[in-house]
Amino acid sequence: MNLTEAELVQLGLRILKDYYRSRLSTGNLQISSDVKGAGGIKADGFITYERRDGSWFTATLEASAVETRHEIRYIRRKAQLLLDTLVVSLWITAAAGAYNMVHPIVPMLVHGPLLPLVLLLSTFTGSFFLFKLLASGWQRYREIPALEQFKRYYADEQWVIAAEQVFQGHADPFYLELKRQCLLYGIGLILVNAEGNAHTQLSPSREYIPQQQARYRPFKQLLGIAAAFVLIGALWYREYERWRYRELSPKDYAEDVQQQVKKYPRDPDTYWLDTPFFRPEPYDRNAVSYLEEWAAELPNVVGLAESGGIIFSPCRQSEAPVYILEAGVFSSLSAVIERIEAYQLLGIASGALRRDCYQQLTGNYLFYVGEQYPTADAANTAKRQLSGVPDSLVVRSLKF
Repeated sequence: MNLTEAELVQLGLRILKDYYRSRLSTGNLQISSDVKGAGGIKADGFITYERRDGSWFTATLEASAVETRHEIRYIRRKAQLLLDTLVVSLWITAAAGAYNMVHPIVPMLVHGPLLPLVLLLSTFTGSFFLFKLLASGWQRYREIPALEQFKRYYADEQWVIAAEQVFQGHADPFYLELKRQCLLYGIGLILVNAEGNAHTQLSPSREYIPQQQARYRPFKQLLGIAAAFVLIGALWYREYERWRYRELSPKDYAEDVQQQVKKYPRDPDTYWLDTPFFRPEPYDRNAVSYLEEWAAELPNVVGLAESGGIIFSPCRQSEAPVYILEAGVFSSLSAVIERIEAYQLLGIASGALRRDCYQQLTGNYLFYVGEQYPTADAANTAKRQLSGVPDSLVVRSLKF
């Protein structure tokens, strides 16, 4: 026989009347059903009596039959689970971003902003679904509507009475969760079998447990989400600014310029124009174009500054020959800079000239040790003084 909710309420009130009768000192119990009263009380059953000190004792009852079993079966707090998952995954993402900044795995300075962004999004997505999968079964995210109703008002003692047919035995997860939460919040629990026999599973706590504090409030989760967003944004902005305005050494800058130049084809030396022939010719053959003036200022001479750094200067113009101690020819600017820096560590001055400066050839750098000397004797004297250098030295005469 399946008892209705009204029958369960009447049975529960009779049980509670006998339960509280021994506590009476004066007066009678006041009993009512389906109560909506002061203090936000909304319950299926209500019992009150006056204590010896003149205060009033209140007990409330929630009943659940088979047709209303959803009231005592737990449901998942999807909103709370979602917010907790966002908090955890965002903070894991922030920690991954901070670790990548301190110990670069995918540095933005090398790979640009796209690949680190993909790494952060992948970390967020993976941690989001992993935490949601692991946490979806936690008791923290289980909510029983009837017990949530108790949290909305104060009563000295609260009871739940339910038909046993609501559950599939005492091993039913819904029954175990109801019993756990009743024990946690100090709520009494009565089960009624098909024959109408009642069995008290739990008695309510004599001490008030502040259930109002147990109600879910998302303020902390929202604060955690906002803080994680701010941290991720600050880390990303810092790395983006470092990538956008990166600092380069002269050597790295020179190599970067050479790489950029290689990306574009060389302009042809001759252009054919489909245009009528004019006399006199509409240009001055003796004029020097601005492009030739700009080319003359290119840094074709590489050397050491007095402070120890690398300096670049244009080719010198001189009718008298100069003499150098040639130590080799290098095909790239980066290679000759490394050679100059190696000699700098030995305390020996050195430099390089592009072959454009003294020959009608391009592309190679002539590396020399020492200075540019005005006479061959001065160059030979310097060669004898520099006999211990790693490279073999050859006196060469250059005319610019």
